[in-house]
Amino acid sequence: MKDNMCILPWIHLHAFANGKVYPCCLASYDYSVGDSRESSFAEIWNSERMKELRLTMLQDKKHSACNKCFETERFGSTSMRQHMNNSFKHKFSNIDSTLPDGTVEKVDMSYMDIRFSNICNFKCRSCGPDFSSMWKDEWEQMHQGSWPRITRVKNTIEEIWDDIETWIDTVEKIYFAGGEPLIMDEHYRILQYLIDNNKTDIELSYNSNLSKLVYKHHNVIDLWKNFKHVRVEASLDGYGKHAEYIRRGTVWQDIENNIEHLRSTSPEVDFKISCTVSAYNALHCIDFFQYCIDKKWVTKHDFFINIVQFPEHLRAQVLPDSVLQIALQKVDKYIRDYNITDAHLTQLEAYKKFLSDKKVDKFDYFVSWSRKLDEIRSESLNDILPELEEFYE
Repeated sequence: MKDNMCILPWIHLHAFANGKVYPCCLASYDYSVGDSRESSFAEIWNSERMKELRLTMLQDKKHSACNKCFETERFGSTSMRQHMNNSFKHKFSNIDSTLPDGTVEKVDMSYMDIRFSNICNFKCRSCGPDFSSMWKDEWEQMHQGSWPRITRVKNTIEEIWDDIETWIDTVEKIYFAGGEPLIMDEHYRILQYLIDNNKTDIELSYNSNLSKLVYKHHNVIDLWKNFKHVRVEASLDGYGKHAEYIRRGTVWQDIENNIEHLRSTSPEVDFKISCTVSAYNALHCIDFFQYCIDKKWVTKHDFFINIVQFPEHLRAQVLPDSVLQIALQKVDKYIRDYNITDAHLTQLEAYKKFLSDKKVDKFDYFVSWSRKLDEIRSESLNDILPELEEFYE
């Protein structure tokens, strides 16, 4: 296999709730391959940019759209590109059907990841109105510009379904994210379609804040019991007051109750923790990992570390050097105390390398931005990061 190849352009399209379609969810934002509100996914499948991307990979060249994966690999961690190549290695025969101009005639959406809308019940600090309907008012106060409260990948839910229905039978794995997928009508319509059509061998994977397990008349745990493979990555960045500050809308006790309920009633669900690490929790994410292990929610191998790269003022690298050193020491102690090995160790080593990489000179902006949002939300950065007080100007 070519060094710079990724299988996704042959088995996948990703769409955000604003209608912009990309080769995947990590592709550079300046490399949109189409607009789902103007074209069907089948039409976008062979857009000029999709064809150009495929041809670049066939020539074994790095494409700028894939920079986030290449940066992840530079830090020594497994990138989405590498993960997908391994997960869908049985699909590499699709590449042989590529025509000289980059066209692939069959729409094979083996991996589905469409963000149906920005509907969400949280307004996380590393997020914004593109991904959360709850952010609108505060975003306008922060940036003094108007923003729609709810956006959809197409104009109506029926339009979304009409498009999906043309290729859903090619799907092998579905990744549901948001917004918050467990409070979206489209999510439940797809599950019911799969159940009704005996396609329950599909792998379901979720990134969810896990605040709601019941939506309207749907109990998601009951629906999951119909499927052979269900993976839930709880999107959690801390516990207690840290969780409630970073992901506004969190009631930590409710999250704990839902995790306990899921673990006790559905041991067959593959439960993981997906932690987004930013300047807000770089100093305390290790404490959170230990908390989850001690609670017996997960083992030491069940964590995923998602490092914030954008916006730059939220990257952990904005923190003062002495604070970053404390964070690095915590990682080393955690590795020793818990005898961390295998994939989690690889992630942690990559995280350490990231923290030790070049500084991002935006600490003052991080503080001023946080304080402005604190004022709107009646919160205080000092409450969760008192370690920074001596560095404030």
